[in-house]
Formats: sequence, structure tokens, C-alpha cells
Amino acid sequence: MERNTKGQQNPFKKPKISGNEIPLPTNELLEKMIFALPISFPTTMMPVRIPELYHKMKNRLYPDFFYFSILALGHGLCKDILTDKEKNLASEYEIKSFKLLKQETDIKNPLYLWACVILLARFDHVNNHPINNTLFMMASSSVRVSKIYQLDFRKIIVRIKYTEEELEFRRRVFWSFYAFDRGNMSFAGSFPTIQDRDIVVNLPKNDFFWRYGGECKEGHPELVLWNHIANNLDISQHPKEKHKELTKTLYLHGKVILFARRRWIKKVYDPDDDNGQLIRLIQNLNNYRDNMVIPNSVNFEKIKEVHEKYENTLRMGIDMEIQMLNYIFNQMHNSMKIVLYQSEMVRMKGRTEDTSENLSPGQGYQYFFTDSEDSSSDIPTSKNTNMKESYKRNYELYNETGDTSENLSPGQGYQYFFTDSEDSSSDIPTSKNTNTKGSYKRNYELYNEYSQALKKLQPNTIHSFLYQHLVDVYSSRIVDDILTNPVNNQSNPSTSFSIPSTSYNSHSFIKRVESEEDEDEEWSKMMRH
Repeated sequence: MERNTKGQQNPFKKPKISGNEIPLPTNELLEKMIFALPISFPTTMMPVRIPELYHKMKNRLYPDFFYFSILALGHGLCKDILTDKEKNLASEYEIKSFKLLKQETDIKNPLYLWACVILLARFDHVNNHPINNTLFMMASSSVRVSKIYQLDFRKIIVRIKYTEEELEFRRRVFWSFYAFDRGNMSFAGSFPTIQDRDIVVNLPKNDFFWRYGGECKEGHPELVLWNHIANNLDISQHPKEKHKELTKTLYLHGKVILFARRRWIKKVYDPDDDNGQLIRLIQNLNNYRDNMVIPNSVNFEKIKEVHEKYENTLRMGIDMEIQMLNYIFNQMHNSMKIVLYQSEMVRMKGRTEDTSENLSPGQGYQYFFTDSEDSSSDIPTSKNTNMKESYKRNYELYNETGDTSENLSPGQGYQYFFTDSEDSSSDIPTSKNTNTKGSYKRNYELYNEYSQALKKLQPNTIHSFLYQHLVDVYSSRIVDDILTNPVNNQSNPSTSFSIPSTSYNSHSFIKRVESEEDEDEEWSKMMRH
């Protein structure tokens, strides 16, 4: 590669367009920027072809709105610490690109959509919410107007006649937008721009060839080497494809978020549908864990070794991008489990009500530890329970729920109840002895008993929290019974699944599951391919 010796003293050069006072990076700085972008922003850089991007950025062959968006996103990756002047320069790049995007009329251009996604990644990083919202609306408009979300619909392919490379580029641009759209749905509470059922776009394929193959018009030795390898290596010897797996992850994450958001809305709540969806999502999460997370574990020693050996080279990007995507798979898996578990935690009405406003002056937190000799109720509460009786009752409940506690090793204690079981059919944390020693009937009876008792307790008291924990424990056991060893069948009506709060009907559940086989088959096909 030709080095700009003057650029080594001054990392910026005068622009090629007269009247533009924004300094531009040298070729050396541009190289570091382009090599680092796929590692730092894997979803945003899904459409990038390194040889093509380097050649067109170096020779200013891209439209200015796209050229400056790349500079804005990559400028901060070249140094560990930026000076105020360098930070201001990055801001100039992003504002320049943003203004040019607003003036652009061809919003069907995939570069327009990709530039919006790139700036979304940049403004997410600097927390500029007004511009972020504007960019998201611009990107959404581009998707709807261009109908890129139906790219692989047969009539569109026949009518427009894209080449295979043009099709693959547009697919990847769409999926990079899809990642931000689902992220916005998760963290900003927005509705999806396009529903999953309306998307007709094939998943990304041939990641290694796409990233480093194709035509290489630059004499950069490392680019030429990896371009030759990508163009001539048999596809069976390519590194494992990751962008297809990333897209599947985003799809499943969106399903989990939508389910959790509408789960307890009274107007649309259907106990049968709710239980069925929960079971399917748990099974999909287990499938995801077994097929994506466990086989693609993050190797931190490998990351350290690669960084020390290949820093600022294209080889580092090849190895590091794989590890970064493995890390994303693991974190997304954790996020989905947490979202499902949180949707269970908020199921009890009035649980978070604050009763501190009803306390008399000076009572404070002593309210929770007051003895009362004239107890008028058999249900333990903070005010009507003698301390010794309260301790005795709590100890009985502890022994009842921890029926294997005598077998615990020293020091385990209550950690036992919050540990994942390797034999569990669900990744949602439940007690270790779930569905092993207790029958379905016993679990249901205890769940019903503690649910009724909980309704009579005042919220935010010690005993209400204890009973709530017991309700959660037995609720989880019942779900596990359904998944692994259901006993609520027609031949045993005494144990039918008819929890008051979820009113389960096994016949309607089976009928509904059969009607949704297409959706399950779609997910199974995605996991296989």
C-alpha cells in the first residue's frame, strides 16, 4: 500500500472539493478505520465488503452522505484517547452526513438506508436522541418506500432483475436495519417498522466470501492476500457463517420482547394463548442455547492472543469478529431469559403497591417487626404474629419448600433455590428440585394454597414476600411439569391444569398449538439452516 508520508506528520489532508473546510483522513488512517469497523460494529457493518469499501473510500467514489457517515463512525476507532479537536472533527463528519441525507431525494438507494443505520450507530454512541429519532424515521421511510423488506418476493426479482451480488448487498443492508429496528422496539418501546410475517428477505450467506472476496482494485498486500483466499477457497472450508445466526438471534429476541410487552394487558390477555406462547418460547430458548450459545462460546484467551499478535491488521479483524459475534449470542441469550423471567415476576396484581403512605408518623420500618398479642387471624402477618410463632411458621415453610436441604453441602444455604439445574428443561431460574420429587397434583395444591393466602396479606410485608416466593416456586414447578412430564390429561381429571389466575383449558391449548405449526416449522427450519 502506498503510504502518505506527509500524513504521518499530519493525519488529515485537504479535501478534494473546494469550499469544504473539513479535513479528511489520510490513507493510513482510513485503513485502520476500515479494518476496525466490522469488529466494533458487527451488525452495522454486516453489508460491508472490505476491498470495495477501502477502494471507494480512498478514491471518494461513494456519495458524500455515505462517505462522511463512514468517517463519523470510524473516526473514534483509530485512537484510544481523542483530543477535543478530534472529537469536534467527528461531530463535523456526522453533521455533514446528516445534512446531506436530509437533502437526498433517492431514498430507495440502499446506500441511503445503510448511511442512516451507520449514523444511528454513531448517534446511539453519543446519545443524541433528537437526531437519532429523525434518522430512524428516515430509515423507516426508506424501507417502506423501497419495499426492500420484500426483496426476495418472486415478482420483484423477475421485474427488477438484480444480479446476485446486488441482491446479497441489499439483503444485508435490510438485516442491518432490522437489528436497529428490533433494538429500538426493545429499549425505546416502539412498534416494529415491518412485521416479521411481511418480511420476504433471505438470510445472509457466504460471510467470508462476501466480506473479503469479489474484485480487489487496490494493491494493498494484505487485502490482495485475503481477497485471493476468499475467491479461491472452497466454500466448505470457509469459517462458520455468523451473520445468518445473528439474524436468527434478532428474530427470536423480537418474539420474546413482543410477548413480554403484551403478556399482561387485560384487553388482549388470553390464559390459554399466554401459556402456549410461554412454553414455545422456553423451548426455542433451550434450542437456541444448545445450537448457538454452547457451540459458540467466547474464547477470551484467543481474543488476547489475536490482539497481541495481529493488532491493526486485517487478520485481527477476521478472528476477532467471530469472537465478538459469539459474545453477542451469549448476551442476547441472557437478555431473553431475563425478559421472560421478569414477565413472570410482575404477574401478581398489587405486588408493588407501596403501603408506607398509610403508616402513622414515627412508625417507620418498625411496622414490619411489631408484636401483637391480640392476633385475630391465623394467617401470619407482620402485626398479628408473635415473633416465636412467626419464626416457627417460617421455619416450617422453609423445610417444606426445601425438601432436599438436608443434602446440601456446607455453605450452600439459600443459594440452592436460585441456581439453574443442568437437568432442567427450562433456562428460567427455578429451584433445583423442580419437577423431580413432587407430583403435579401436590405442586398445584401448594400453589393454590399459597396463592389464596397471599391475597389476604398486606403488600410489601415480610410474609407477603415470603408467600410470593412460594407462589413463584410452585408456579415454575407446574410449568416444568407441562414441559417434561405432564399429568393433567383427560384420564386424570382430578389434576387438570385449572389454576385460577390462568384458567387453563387443555383441549383449546392443543387445538391452538396445532393451528400454529407453521410458525414452529419456520423456526425449526431457521435453526437447521
